[in-house]
Amino acid sequence: MYKSKKIVLIIPAYNEEENIGKVLQKIPRNIVDEVVVVNDGSTDNTEKEILENKGTCITFEENKGLGVGFKTLFKYALNKKYDYAIILGGD
Repeated sequence: MYKSKKIVLIIPAYNEEENIGKVLQKIPRNIVDEVVVVNDGSTDNTEKEILENKGTCITFEENKGLGVGFKTLFKYALNKKYDYAIILGGD
């Protein structure tokens, strides 16, 4: 019997207010189980755009850098028992 695999799309973002909404709108939601974005200390409306476009948002109060963002996203995927994590740019 075939068991379907759980897929999460992970996106690091820093000050992507202008782009992140458009990116999230173009994601075919029937292919992935969840879209998770790390808002890495953005000083604009990135978080608002993520939430308005149905993304799960993990927000850092200050910029911690891409490495910490990816580490956080991969830990999230592991904790939620996803089989695959696909990385996408926020721009």
